[in-house]
Amino acid sequence: MLCCAAVIPVLAVDDTVPTTGEFLRQIAQARHLDALNGPDAVRLLRESGIQLPALTLTGPLTEGRVAAISRSLGIVVTTSRPDAPFNSNAAAAFLDLMATQAPAPEQSTTSGEPGPYPRPNDQAADPRNKGRGKKKGLPPVSESDPV
Repeated sequence: MLCCAAVIPVLAVDDTVPTTGEFLRQIAQARHLDALNGPDAVRLLRESGIQLPALTLTGPLTEGRVAAISRSLGIVVTTSRPDAPFNSNAAAAFLDLMATQAPAPEQSTTSGEPGPYPRPNDQAADPRNKGRGKKKGLPPVSESDPV
């Protein structure tokens, strides 16, 4: 009897539906941004380079809103029920998925010294070879004579 009583709370499902703002705050915190509330999370996420869609932050979180937010994070998901509520358990599972699949924010150095992360122009790909390393039939490019 005691074993069953200990297992029942573990099996309980959290059916509460967070607001969109609360969900965005959790995403910001997962990305190591100190967001206090939904509007603050939107501001911090946009400042970090994420192009969030226009959302009602006080409305309940739905599968459609999660799909839109996911696309802005670089995670492609679809839903057949965009108006279905997205409960707290699903939000926690999404945050776990986001931690493994979303690209991490790039840290840049401001001192001009090469840091542990590549900068955008370090070892830039040559557009003539489309990133494959082979240049077939293309004349050499002169550094001093721009096209």
